[in-house]
Amino acid sequence: MSVNVKKTLAFCLYRYFPHGGLQRDMLRIALACQRRGYAIAVYTTTWEGAPPDEFKLHTYHPTGFTNHGRMRQFHAWLTVKRVHQEAACVVGFNKMPNLDVYFAGDSCFAQRARRRNPLVRLTGRYRTYAALEAAVFSPGSPT
Repeated sequence: MSVNVKKTLAFCLYRYFPHGGLQRDMLRIALACQRRGYAIAVYTTTWEGAPPDEFKLHTYHPTGFTNHGRMRQFHAWLTVKRVHQEAACVVGFNKMPNLDVYFAGDSCFAQRARRRNPLVRLTGRYRTYAALEAAVFSPGSPT
């Protein structure tokens, strides 16, 4: 006897707020997938407003002093949550490791940083965001 189990798609983004372009794209794609029979799990640091019915919302509130420090904590939390064990596919809307699919809604961080003062590349912010970008686009990436 076979059991009809919905496949889960995991959508990961730093923050959800209803008026962000990337956020609206994520919501439209997730709702379209839900209409096609997929269960939707969303992993984020915050969700402003009410999530759609039947979305399984997972939030983590990092405590770092800097934005890039909080994002490092968010990625560590996603690793601990073992998102791949729950989801058939992990879709990221921000650059992060261990994605199956990345929705490219923002520009290349490393390219923008190269246009600035070379000392910018010595900062923790640069190292963090460059590493997150490399996790998506490096040749060994599973994304």
